[in-house]
Amino acid sequence: MILDQLSNIENYLGISTDLDQALKALKAMNQKEIQPGAVIPVSEGATIRSMTAVFQPKKMQFEFHRRYIDIHCPLDGTEEIGICGIEDCPIDAPFDVEKDIGFFEGEAANIVRVPAGWFCITFPQDAHCPGMSRGVQTVRKVVAKVLYQAKQS
Repeated sequence: MILDQLSNIENYLGISTDLDQALKALKAMNQKEIQPGAVIPVSEGATIRSMTAVFQPKKMQFEFHRRYIDIHCPLDGTEEIGICGIEDCPIDAPFDVEKDIGFFEGEAANIVRVPAGWFCITFPQDAHCPGMSRGVQTVRKVVAKVLYQAKQS
């Protein structure tokens, strides 16, 4: 998991070409003009989706992916994201291979606060519970989905 300010995006270039493209697109995006529901293709392996979501305290329902990285980037307000290692995922947790998403209930090892102007990257080893908040708030955010290919050693 990576948590940082958008102004520091250059520090994370070089992990993968598609991730580089998504990070550059997030930094260059005119956040005031992006419309909720917009889908922005960035590269063959990366897409950015804009949404308006209601964040609130909730039960920890983690999502996890096997092929994709998520980049969560609130455009206003603050999102809290529960994080735990994929090793905490029950072996029988349902997983939709076509949509590359699975879910399970659990406890967070950490809860990160992601304010506007920041981003949180979750990799396949990071189960995450996005869309949380200490109170109820409506927030505009974008999520980049980036095809991930682990480096071969």
